[in-house]
Amino acid sequence: MPDISASVLRKGIKEVVLHPGILPYAMKHSEKEVMVRLKQLESLRLTPKAAFHNDSILQHFLLSSLDFFRVVTFFEAGTFRGDSVIWLADKVQNIKTISCESEEYFYKRTLRRLSRIRMDDRVRLINKSSPMAIKECFESGLLQEPALFWLDAHWNEYWPLTDELKEILRCCKSSILVIDDFKVPNNPQLEYDTYNGIENSLEYISPLFHSNSANVQLDFLFPNYDNSQLVIKSKFRPRGYVAIFLGLRRGLQQFETKFEDLSKNFIHKVGQDF
Repeated sequence: MPDISASVLRKGIKEVVLHPGILPYAMKHSEKEVMVRLKQLESLRLTPKAAFHNDSILQHFLLSSLDFFRVVTFFEAGTFRGDSVIWLADKVQNIKTISCESEEYFYKRTLRRLSRIRMDDRVRLINKSSPMAIKECFESGLLQEPALFWLDAHWNEYWPLTDELKEILRCCKSSILVIDDFKVPNNPQLEYDTYNGIENSLEYISPLFHSNSANVQLDFLFPNYDNSQLVIKSKFRPRGYVAIFLGLRRGLQQFETKFEDLSKNFIHKVGQDF
């Protein structure tokens, strides 16, 4: 049983009072994991609710993509407090909306929130790791293509991104993947995450896509915001991301023509460029 160090309790005393559940959690997890949890709980109290980082360009892109590509399923990996999936389910009512959360605390909290706002019949919430949830939803037929996957970077020691991508690439032929908190090439103004010294970047994920490049067309869209957009966005801590289109190149070209003004905010790279 891990020791609960004095430093952990001292740093987290405010959250211990507000969230007594941290104590049984601390009895089963390492000090590093406990400190991550305390930061999450602090974020729940202090961070304003914001869907998809309150990035209006990203929000417009997601809604336009869902409609244009006639997406059947939206799958979110990492519910956290449910801000983004609730926002999306409210905007789009003709698709299946699934969100998975591995941590029971946040899963139960979001379930209660969905029930209070009477949206528990609109969002399928799953309390499992995201790779397992993706696999099981495909096998059961709950998750169908074309799908749009929102892959959050997550905060805990287990970083599931490569396992998520393996399951998606194994099962998908025509879908859209958006990886959040991603390092955008040549754009240092957009923040991204790092795990144990490994950047959430193309260098990290490209081996997976290269091994599948013969089976499916790959297209990458990177945000390319101008300075005025970054100034506006800076109030919400501008975050990087990448949208990866599997087997949708022809449709993507039509999408870029139809939404020309929106597409100007992105750089389009085909998979063979990497």
